[in-house]
Amino acid sequence: MSTGTVIDLKDKILIAIAGPEPPFELEGEYFNYSKADNDGKRRILKEQAKVVTTTMTNDEYLLDERKKFLEKIQKSELLRNENWTNERFMDGDAETTNSKFLAMKYFLARFNTAKQVSKALSQDKPNKNRREESDSELQPYVNQYKPPNRRILITENITFNELDQIPVYCDITKELDELVIPERLAFDYIDCNFVNKEKEKKLVDAINMSKERKNQIKCECAKKKLMCHKNVNYPCYRMNKAMQKIRHKGNTTAPCEFQSLGPNTLSHARNIFFDNCGFACSDECACEGNCDNNSLLIPLRHLFPLEIFQSDKDIGFSVRSPVFIPAGTPVMEFTGEIVERATLYGLSEELADEHAAYSIQWNYHDDWQFHKFFNSLNFTDEYKELLARLYKKKFYIDPTNIGNVGRMIAHSCCPNLEVLRVYRKSLSPAHVSLIMVTIEDVYPGTPFSFDYGAGYKVSKDTYLTTVCKCRLFSCQGNGSNDTFKTLDTHSMAVIIRRLHQMRRTT
Repeated sequence: MSTGTVIDLKDKILIAIAGPEPPFELEGEYFNYSKADNDGKRRILKEQAKVVTTTMTNDEYLLDERKKFLEKIQKSELLRNENWTNERFMDGDAETTNSKFLAMKYFLARFNTAKQVSKALSQDKPNKNRREESDSELQPYVNQYKPPNRRILITENITFNELDQIPVYCDITKELDELVIPERLAFDYIDCNFVNKEKEKKLVDAINMSKERKNQIKCECAKKKLMCHKNVNYPCYRMNKAMQKIRHKGNTTAPCEFQSLGPNTLSHARNIFFDNCGFACSDECACEGNCDNNSLLIPLRHLFPLEIFQSDKDIGFSVRSPVFIPAGTPVMEFTGEIVERATLYGLSEELADEHAAYSIQWNYHDDWQFHKFFNSLNFTDEYKELLARLYKKKFYIDPTNIGNVGRMIAHSCCPNLEVLRVYRKSLSPAHVSLIMVTIEDVYPGTPFSFDYGAGYKVSKDTYLTTVCKCRLFSCQGNGSNDTFKTLDTHSMAVIIRRLHQMRRTT
C-alpha cells in the first residue's frame, strides 16, 4: 500500500479537522485487519466469507427494513417528526421542476466541451412526432435491484463500527471457492477526512492558523435558544448564505440551501459543483451541529441502512439502501486523504493513475471568485496569504487506501446523487467536506450512482462514457438504446416522471 494503513499512520495524520470524529464502537477483527497489508486484508475477507440464504421475499425484507428505520428515527428528537415518504419534497410542482432539472443534467452529460453544449442546446426542441414508450419498454430502466435468495456475504461489516454496520455481498459467484476478493475492496475504513502531516505541511500550517479566534467561524445560537438556520445575526448561517452566492455570472436560479433537514435541491444543471457551495455548523458551535444549519447532520448520524454488493463483474461493487430516501437528502460524505495534486502524482505512474481514478478533485486553482471571497473576510493577513497560496494548487480527496462507503458508489449516465462542497469551522482546504446528495427520489433497492465526468477514462485511450454499462435509459455506452441516446430534454423529462411513478408502485 502506498500510504499505509490507519494504524501505521496514527502518529502521522490529523483527522476530524472539520468536525468531530464520529462515534465508534469496535467489533470484529479490526486490529488484525488494520495491521494487515493488502494481501492480508483480502485473506481475512476471504476467510470470513460465507454463503447466506433467506426465506423472506424481497417485499418482506424491505418492509422489515422500513420498520427498523422508522424505529431508529423515533429515537431522535430532531428526526422523529420528519415525513419520510415520497411526498417529503417532491409534491406538486416540485416534481415537475425536478424532472426538468434531471433531464437537462442527463442531456448535458453527453457532451465534453462548452462548444458542444451550446450547439446542442440551440438544437434542443421537443419532438412532437415521437412515439410514447409503453410501460413494458420502460420497465428495464426502473433500476431497483432485487438480490438472489442465496448470496455470498463477504463481511458482515466493512466499517468494523457497530454503530454503522455496512455488509458486503457478492452476487456474481455462487460458491465460496470461486470467490475472488478484488484488491481495492481491501481498504481501511474511515468516517472523516484526514491530512498526512509529513506530506502536506502547508496544509497543517493552515489548520493550526485556523484555530486562531479571527480565523474561526462558529456560532452561539443555541446559548440564546435561537435557530441557526435563517438567522442572519449568526456567523455560520451568514457564511452559508454568502458562499451560496459564489456562482458563475448569469446563473440566477436558486442555489442549494445546505440545510440539515430541508430540501437540498438543485435547479440549474450546468456547473453544479462550482455553483453550489455551503457552510455548516460544527462541534465548535454552541449547538454542536445539532441544528438546522448543518447539511452533514444526517450523514454523520449514519441514518440510512446501506449495503455494498456486486451484481456485475464489469461494473464492480455498488451501494444501495433498503429504505426510501427523498430527493434533496444528504446521504453520506465522501471521505479520504486530502492531498495536493503534486502529492497524488508523485506516486509511481501506475499508482498515480489508480489513485486518481478513485479520487475527486474538489477545487480549481483559477477560481478567482473564491479567492476574492476569502480575501474579503476578517481573517488574519497571514492566514489569507497562506490560503491564497494553497488555493493556487489543486486538491483531491483520495479514498483509494483509506476511505468510506462513498468510494464504492458506481458511475451512471443518469445518476441519483450529486457531490457538493460544504465547509465547517473555517475555509482552508482541510475544512472541506464532500457530501453526496440525492437529486431524485431514491426508492428501496435502487443502486446509488454519481457521474464520474466526461473526462473519466477507463484506460489511456478509452473514455468511460463510450463503454459505460449503467444501462439506464439515457446511457451513452455501447449496447444502450440508441433512441434514448438522442432524446430532447422535453421527452427525457416526460420519461423521468413516468419512471418515478413506476418505481413508486414496484
